[in-house]
Amino acid sequence: DSSGQTGTRQIPEAAAIDSALKNNIVLRRDRLFEQYHDQLKKTAFELPSSAVSAEAGQLNSSYTDTRLAISQSFGLPNVYAARRRLFTAQSESAKAATALSEADLERSVSRVYYTLVNLRLRERLLRETDSLFNYYMALTRLRERAGAAGGMEGLSITGEAVVVRSQIRSVQAEASAQRSLLRTLINTVGYYEPDTGSLKATAEILLRNDEHPRLLLFRTAISAASAEHHLQKSQLLPGFNLGYINQSLTGTGADDLYYSRRSRFQAVQIGLTIPVFFGSAKARINAASMARDMAALSYQAAADDLRAGSERAISVYNAAAATLNEFENTALPAARRLRDAALRRMSQGDIGFMEWFMYVRQCLQVESDYLDGLDRYNESVIQLKYLNAK
Repeated sequence: DSSGQTGTRQIPEAAAIDSALKNNIVLRRDRLFEQYHDQLKKTAFELPSSAVSAEAGQLNSSYTDTRLAISQSFGLPNVYAARRRLFTAQSESAKAATALSEADLERSVSRVYYTLVNLRLRERLLRETDSLFNYYMALTRLRERAGAAGGMEGLSITGEAVVVRSQIRSVQAEASAQRSLLRTLINTVGYYEPDTGSLKATAEILLRNDEHPRLLLFRTAISAASAEHHLQKSQLLPGFNLGYINQSLTGTGADDLYYSRRSRFQAVQIGLTIPVFFGSAKARINAASMARDMAALSYQAAADDLRAGSERAISVYNAAAATLNEFENTALPAARRLRDAALRRMSQGDIGFMEWFMYVRQCLQVESDYLDGLDRYNESVIQLKYLNAK
């Protein structure tokens, strides 16, 4: 194999998609991103670091005293609840992004899969054409040996054969590229191609899908933006500070008793932090509100686009299915009968090369148009499946 794709194995479409969902690198990254956000949820109730201090010196008198202090700041439960809602919404958004990546990946695998199906059929058609040309060239040589004219016809068919062989090489090169792409998508070592039973994708029709991963992603974006808005508003709430102090007070106290350095005195400190300058905080709140509104508009735009896309996809599918049905039931059988009859009549000498060649080209064009129709049909089915993803 000149492409280096030796040992190519056949694989059903479902198995190719399943392998991609398990092994694709992009999906593995997205699932790791989900785990990243799951870990972030555990930080919602994280408190600031405790402050610990120690002092030594003439704190109260000429005697040397020591003081130890520890303090902890914290906010109201509303602040931590808002942070938890934000991290939860971001986690759900990451899961929705993974679901959308899965739907995109399934569509990509199916497109490559049925492109390979179409290329295989095109190569088969071109090889049949090449075989017909070779057959006619053999007849031409026999007639020339028998003294019949046919030099111009032989030159003409030789040129056509060169074009067909060039097309075969182009199809093979494209198939090689598509196999490489399929290997990348399913992330395997070997090369795969569609199994011989695959020809047409199975259609699924749904007029509307409110659970599409794309819509779910925008809905979770709204939730995340709303949670961010609540979090920013909670930053205006007061905070608290709780401290404990332990120190010595060497010397005579207010009670006229003498206290040595070993005597310890304790105190508890409670503080309140209140925002005084609101300008920056209000600007962040307004920005979060705008982000929430933008997310809602983005969702509405995505829903409208998905609805229009579904209607368009169904229309395209219906047209492609009708065309393909007409080809399979009428045009293809007629073309094959015409080709067989033309070949038989030329072999018997009833028609000449030019007439035979005209009939053959008509038949080949019908089969080529059928493959174009099959390609459009499969693409329409793949798009419908994508729109039906959940």
